Amino acid sequence: MKNTSFLSAAFVVLSTLVGCAADAGSDHESQTSSPIAAADTGSTCHGLGAEQPGVTNPAASYCVALGNTMNDSSCTFADGTSCEAWAFYRGECGQAHSFCELHGGKVANKIEDMGTWTASYAECTLPGGKSCAESAFAQSCGCE
Repeated sequence: MKNTSFLSAAFVVLSTLVGCAADAGSDHESQTSSPIAAADTGSTCHGLGAEQPGVTNPAASYCVALGNTMNDSSCTFADGTSCEAWAFYRGECGQAHSFCELHGGKVANKIEDMGTWTASYAECTLPGGKSCAESAFAQSCGCE
């Protein structure tokens, strides 16, 4: 049962990433750069864009795109600390190193009962109060 829930959650996260990449269009600049209002972060934000070439694991792609290093299944941060890559991707550990917190927001793990399965993902809350999935914020620098 746990494997089914995990696979379902992974499918939702992966679908979100694929959908965001498809919606971004073919203009590379629009995929990687989108300003956030100065009131939200005090600076300009540049999204991570599409997943890293040659990396098929979204958690590993997220880790590497932020300038961290993958060691087996762990994401190692510049300060030498690390946590399991999927746990980092879901906002369960390493929050200070997340895209959201690096851009002035707060990230936390969110668990939702989806009826027949449970979703677990990172949610980014910006200083202005808007919230969205961390994966969406990392792609677009905004919460719609």
